[in-house]
Amino acid sequence: MTERIHLVRAKKTDLEVLLPMVEAFHTLFGIKHTEESRRCALEPCLREEGPAAIWLIAQGERVVGYLVLAFGYSLEFGGRDAFVDEVFLWPDYRGKGIGGMALWLLTEEARALGVFAMHLEVRQDDPQAQRLYQRSGFVPRSRYFLMTHRLVPQAAESASQAAESSEITSQRRGLAQMGLCCGAPPHAPQGSAAPLTPCLPKRSLLSKPTTLSLGRVRTRVFCQLRKP
Repeated sequence: MTERIHLVRAKKTDLEVLLPMVEAFHTLFGIKHTEESRRCALEPCLREEGPAAIWLIAQGERVVGYLVLAFGYSLEFGGRDAFVDEVFLWPDYRGKGIGGMALWLLTEEARALGVFAMHLEVRQDDPQAQRLYQRSGFVPRSRYFLMTHRLVPQAAESASQAAESSEITSQRRGLAQMGLCCGAPPHAPQGSAAPLTPCLPKRSLLSKPTTLSLGRVRTRVFCQLRKP
């Protein structure tokens, strides 16, 4: 008989317990994150009134997995709804009925938080998972399929542009120290980034022609920021 399980609402102090499980889940499904971006995505969910809530799945004193419930709102369903964002169990605890029990407990937690409907996505080629979710009360909506539009929040885009600008400034400073100068050609549009154009004011600085290869560095920010 499977030992009784229970859910524990995760707090900030549980971050280090969550990180290896989330990394294992992301590796399993090919989700690309760094440890820093995982931390950044998890931390808001560990606040009491965060955009999502995380529960640790515990069997006795052992943490064997976790669930993430991301909150939203739906006129169709009459109020608050939620998306089951991630469900994870360590391999040794799969296929023992723990997932089904955890989902049933999650349903009770969601109802207590005023959620009218829960949604999730499941792979079309995973009938075992589909049966698990159907037994837990989820019904396929065959007329619909999930569509995603990935956005870069304005704050993240600004950070990316600032990083790029800083890199260009650093390159120009290096050129100035070499006795070179950088500037935009007269026909460049106003506000455009000035290209790195080497100028040789004194031939004595370089004994023979030199080619400088310079490139811009763009930083991708994976952390999705949310307005408070």
